[in-house]
Amino acid sequence: MPIARDAAVIEAGLDYAIMPGATLGVSYGGQFGSGLTDQSVEANFNDRF
Repeated sequence: MPIARDAAVIEAGLDYAIMPGATLGVSYGGQFGSGLTDQSVEANFNDRF
């Protein structure tokens, strides 16, 4: 989606180590402009073995 001419873009995320080598994360992204709103939430899990 294209970015509006006057828009605010916000991104934030958090990762949490649930055990050695394993991480659980969540992130948020939002774009707000005149006549435009786009939001997303993403979750992920990473495990190293």
